[in-house]
Amino acid sequence: MADTLLKPQATAKSLGAYMIFELPLSEFHNKTQMVDISPLATDGCVRFIDCVALTTSNILRIWEFSESPLEEYSRFISWPTFKYTAISYVWRGNLASSENDSFENKFGYLTVRGAEDAEPISVNVLRAACFASLGDDDGRPYTQRMISRAEYIWLDQLCIIQTKKSDNNLQISQMYHIYKCCTQCLVLPGGLWRLTRLDEETSWANRAWTLQECLVPKYPMVLFAWTMNTGKLLGITSCWVREVEGTGGALARLKDIISGCLGKPMVFITRSIDDSSSLEYENIDIARETAFDIRVFGKDHADLYALRKVRLNFQNSSESTDPYKTRRCYSLIWQCALMRTSSRPVDMVFSIMRLMGVELNPKDFNENDRMGATIALMAMILEKSGSADWLGMPSKFPLCPQLSTFPQFARTDVSGGVNYSVLGHWRAGRSLNDWICADTSWNSEEEWKWQRLHGRMSTDGYLMFVRKAYRVSFASAEAIREAEYAHVFDWPLIGDMEGTLWKFQEDYDALAQDPAIMAIPLWEFREIHLEKGDQIEDFQFSISGIKLMIVKEQSAGKFYVVSYCFVADKEHKWRSRILDWPDYTFKVGGPEPLMRHQELADE
Repeated sequence: MADTLLKPQATAKSLGAYMIFELPLSEFHNKTQMVDISPLATDGCVRFIDCVALTTSNILRIWEFSESPLEEYSRFISWPTFKYTAISYVWRGNLASSENDSFENKFGYLTVRGAEDAEPISVNVLRAACFASLGDDDGRPYTQRMISRAEYIWLDQLCIIQTKKSDNNLQISQMYHIYKCCTQCLVLPGGLWRLTRLDEETSWANRAWTLQECLVPKYPMVLFAWTMNTGKLLGITSCWVREVEGTGGALARLKDIISGCLGKPMVFITRSIDDSSSLEYENIDIARETAFDIRVFGKDHADLYALRKVRLNFQNSSESTDPYKTRRCYSLIWQCALMRTSSRPVDMVFSIMRLMGVELNPKDFNENDRMGATIALMAMILEKSGSADWLGMPSKFPLCPQLSTFPQFARTDVSGGVNYSVLGHWRAGRSLNDWICADTSWNSEEEWKWQRLHGRMSTDGYLMFVRKAYRVSFASAEAIREAEYAHVFDWPLIGDMEGTLWKFQEDYDALAQDPAIMAIPLWEFREIHLEKGDQIEDFQFSISGIKLMIVKEQSAGKFYVVSYCFVADKEHKWRSRILDWPDYTFKVGGPEPLMRHQELADE
C-alpha cells in the first residue's frame, strides 16, 4: 500500500539540468581531492549534488540548471516532485578530538578551489547527509518517517563557484530562497570534517548565516553522531531520534535539540518511531550511561530560548508574503543575531535581511561596511511600514557610539564566539545576554497601540519618530534613601539595567537649560525565570513588563540612548499611565559621528 502512495521524483536531468562535474571517489581512501566546478559552471545558476550517484556508485556528481535563480525558484513551486535537502553547517567546525582519534574516513576528503580556508569535507559526512536525505519515504506521515526523501542536496561549498565573486554575490542574494524552497534542511552542527555528538559543544549557533538557514525551511533536522538504534530521548520534553543506518549518525528535529540544550539531561529509550504508546520520564529507571546532557548548541543560554521561540513562530505562522501584517518575533531575531559572527562583517546584515522582509544589493556595500548595511536595513524596514524592533536589546550590551539605538558591533571571527568590548576588556556575548525577551503572545496592533514603533531612519543613523514620553532626571540621594527605607522602588522612581535610579519629573521647569532626559516606552517584554527542571515554555515563571528607553538630548532636537529600564506591569498600571503621557518628536542616534567602514574595521 505504501508503494501506491509514492510518486516518482523528478530528476534534475528531466527538468533540463546539465551535469557539470563528476568525480569517482572510490580510489581516494583517506586522501584529499581538489574540486573545481568553475570550468563548466555558469554564473548565477543553481546547482545540486546527486545523492543517488554518491550513495550507490561513490560518484560526486553535480547538476546545474541553466536559468537564473529567480526564474528557477518560481518554477520550483510548480515542481512538487523535485525535492532537495539544503545543508546548514559551519566552515570551521569540530576537528578530531582524543575521543575521535580512531576516526577513519573510508572515502577521503574534498577541498574546494577558492574555499581553501574552510575545513576539508569528509566524504563520509557527505555520504551520511545523502543517506539521510534519501530517507525512508514509504508513505507514512511525516511525524513517523522524520524526513521526506530528496534525491539532491544543496551545499554552498560545492554548489557555488568559490573562485568567482560574481557568482558568490548572486547566490547570496538568493540564499533565502534556497532554504525556503528546500524539502528539508539538515543541520550539521560540527561542520563537515566529522559528525559531532549531542554532548559536544559546537559554534553552529554562533554563526551568522545559520540563523536564516534554520528558520525559513519547513523541516529543519539535526544530523549528529550516534551509536544506538532508533528511539526516543525523554526529559522535560521528548525527542525522537532516527538512526541513519550505516553512517554512524542519526536525525532529530531541530526544535527538540534546542529544547534539550535548555533543560536537564535526557534519557534514551530504544523505541520504534511508529510506536504510539506513551512513556513517562518520571516512571523510567534508566542506567546512568544512557543519560544525554545535550549541549551541541551550548547550554542554558538566553539566545537559544529566543531561537526556539522564533523557530516555533516561523513554523506556525500562516503569514508568508507580508511580514508586517503580524508580529513575527523580529525583536527575538535581532537578539539571536547579536550572538552570531561572520568572517565578513557585512554578512551580519545580509544573513538576516530576508528574515525581515528586506532585500539589499550586496554590490552596494564593502565587505567591512557593516555600519552602512545596518543603517540601510533599518531604513528599508521602516520604509516598508515595519517597526524598529531592534530597540531594547539585552541591556548589558554596550551601545554603539555612532548608532546608540543599536548595541555595539561585536568582534567578528570565523571560528570563535561573539565578543563585546566592555570597559576596555573583551567579554563573551553570552555572558552579557539576559532573559528579558520581547513578548510574542500577540499578533496585531489592536491589543495595544504602542506595541510597535514606526518612523524613518536618516542616512547619518538617526531614528526619527513620534512617541509618548516623560521627562526624567537622576534620582536625588534623598529620594533614594526614602525608597530604600520603604523597600519600594516604584513610581516616580525607576532603575535602569546598570543600577542607575531615575525619577519622573511630575513638575519640572520648562525653561531649564539642562539637556532633557526622557523615558520612552517601547513594548511588552517578559523576564524569564528558569529554575532547574522548569519547563521552558511555561510563562508561570515569567514576569510581564514594559521596557523604557532612556534618551538624553545632545543638541536641539537630537537625542542619544543612555540606557534601558524594565518595569514589571502585571496589572497594567504602567500601560494605563503611559497612555496619558504627552507625545514628542524624537531624533535618536549618535552621539558620535558615523565612521567610514575602513575606520570601523581597523578598530
